[in-house]
Amino acid sequence: MVRQTATGWSDEEHDLNNVQEPPGHYAEYDMVYQPDPISAVLINPNGAEGWAVGGFVDTVDPDGALDTAEAARYPADGVKPPGLETSQIPAASGLATFAIGGGAQCAAPCADREKAGIGPDAWLSSALGRSRQIPGIRDFLYTGPRVTNGATAGPATLAIPYERELGRYAGLLASSPIPAFAAASPTDLAGGAGESVFRAAFTGYPFEQGAYYAFDSPAPSGFGGLVRVIVLDDSSEVGPAQLEWLQVELGEAAGRGVPAIVAGNADLGAQIRDHDGVATEVARALIEGHASAYFYDSPEENVKLTLQLPGVKHSIQTFGSGTLGYVNHAAEDSGAFLGASGFLLAQVSTDPSARNEDGQFPVQVKLIPNIEELALEARDGTLLRRSQVALFDGLARRPRAGNRSQNQADQPDTDPYIPIPSNCVGTTCAEALQPDYSFSSSREGEIGEFVQPNLASADPHAVLLGANEKPIQDSQSGLFCAFNAGAITVTISAGGLSASLPVTIQAGSVMRPCGTQRLSPAAAKTASASASAPAPPPPAPAPAPTPVGPTATPPLLLVPPPPPLVLPSKPAPAPFLPQQALTLPPRLFVPLLIPAAARPAPPGGTSSVTATSSVFQTEPIAEEQREEEEAIESASASTAYDAAEHEPVPLYLLGVLILAAFAGATTTRRRPRRGRRELRAAPATVTASRAQRRMSARTRRMG
Repeated sequence: MVRQTATGWSDEEHDLNNVQEPPGHYAEYDMVYQPDPISAVLINPNGAEGWAVGGFVDTVDPDGALDTAEAARYPADGVKPPGLETSQIPAASGLATFAIGGGAQCAAPCADREKAGIGPDAWLSSALGRSRQIPGIRDFLYTGPRVTNGATAGPATLAIPYERELGRYAGLLASSPIPAFAAASPTDLAGGAGESVFRAAFTGYPFEQGAYYAFDSPAPSGFGGLVRVIVLDDSSEVGPAQLEWLQVELGEAAGRGVPAIVAGNADLGAQIRDHDGVATEVARALIEGHASAYFYDSPEENVKLTLQLPGVKHSIQTFGSGTLGYVNHAAEDSGAFLGASGFLLAQVSTDPSARNEDGQFPVQVKLIPNIEELALEARDGTLLRRSQVALFDGLARRPRAGNRSQNQADQPDTDPYIPIPSNCVGTTCAEALQPDYSFSSSREGEIGEFVQPNLASADPHAVLLGANEKPIQDSQSGLFCAFNAGAITVTISAGGLSASLPVTIQAGSVMRPCGTQRLSPAAAKTASASASAPAPPPPAPAPAPTPVGPTATPPLLLVPPPPPLVLPSKPAPAPFLPQQALTLPPRLFVPLLIPAAARPAPPGGTSSVTATSSVFQTEPIAEEQREEEEAIESASASTAYDAAEHEPVPLYLLGVLILAAFAGATTTRRRPRRGRRELRAAPATVTASRAQRRMSARTRRMG
């Protein structure tokens, strides 16, 4: 966005960067950061402040997988959006806590783009900074890779500047607010120089003969005991010297009664499936040495697996994560998406009595989303009715950064948003590590809460009912059940941030799946005071009776019917067609207004339910609620509420409709015909809105 000033045009965002493809003819390259395009601005009369809205429009993917949206203050004043707060990343006390991540690899040499906001720099730095929010965090273990693989679209024209690239790599980890350690990967080998350049860049590491090392991780106060951390160098084949060193390290840790965790770059399980004998020996050393877990780089996915060798009784847990860098968005379309951006939170028990039969200490692992912005989207609005089912989405955006080009084209390939909620569908979902987040309601169990969806149904609003025919609470679901009327706040927490929205629930039905939840008397009183259904317009005031006393209740007045309607005498015109005389009632009665408390409450909106029919419960609780709310319902709760279908129809309106029908039946159309005229009737029909919707739906299906 630029602004016209007296001295010329001013760049208001200071993010314009026209740098394009780097030299070297690399197959892919790291695009510099470009802010979201601004589509419109709204400013005050003097132009000093206002709003700017816009976003990136994906013109390649038909589903708009890379679309973004933004509403920004102008000028940027640093004020947080409403409802956005920081939150603590949950971690269990008494355990040794580590952050582990990988995958922030440059597509091309990127050290010269230090200030260009490229993705691998921004995302790795964000994870290092975000991990500081975790209570009791000790170290960050980065499993690589970082340096480009050097793939080119043709003959290579430039050599990779390893010294500069590895120096930038070491500088990023050195800027971490907590101690950060890296495992060497194959792309770190500087040609004939091998691992020497890597060792020179990370001068503070306790290296052994190669780029492998180990250290003790002491316990902060109240967060477990000592842990031995072992970092392998599998940038090339693990040699006999390193294998023997690994066995000694694991034996010493077991002798001291402390847990040992191992990190490396290689996926041992994949190597073993490819019949790699050296990888098999490394895995055997880990299992027989009672290592508690093995962490490695898994490109563009987060997985947990059990490594088992033939003929070996015991096994070891392995955890792979490689999503701190680029992740091709095409993987999200499969449903079995394992590549949500984040880093692992590993918590290790240091209690010797907690060891399992394999002599391993228990390890808990979850994926922390690596995000910088968070918002909550109410897909069905924030004004709901009791028994309604509503969908909420988390808009979790990764740190703003450049993207990776696709096939040398200036088109990004990484989705800037993390999918929340994450519903994995596929055979690989059992091994997936999905983002850690939670939806919550300020009055769960009373006014409404997030419940488990029925993933077997094509309807995203379908609720899975438990054995008691009640919804099942699920904080990982964005599906919300409105139980009772009231005002609440719904919140999503993820990645050290939280976003909230106020939601109002009006009175509605007591139907399944949501409306059968009982509200305690105390909660009902609070809910009634905080939020209630809007009252209908009051009838015209009647003459006030004379009060008997200061606290007397006015007597009930009976309003007599109005006198007969006298029509002026006027000869009726002769009808065009013979018809039976219409007999009107001698008088029109004005229907008595039904008090507000006795009006039928509307159903729960447009949400579908999993039950094939909606019936009232036979329990006394349901009867009591029907008496209180007069929730008279039809057999289906999947149609929208329409006042015309539920309010009483006045008799005078029926009379008007009858007149209209007869009038329509006698209306003629004149169409010229050769030699004669033909009269055709134009029938008038009175169709309920429910029938119209059925007819429209049938027409759409036929079309």
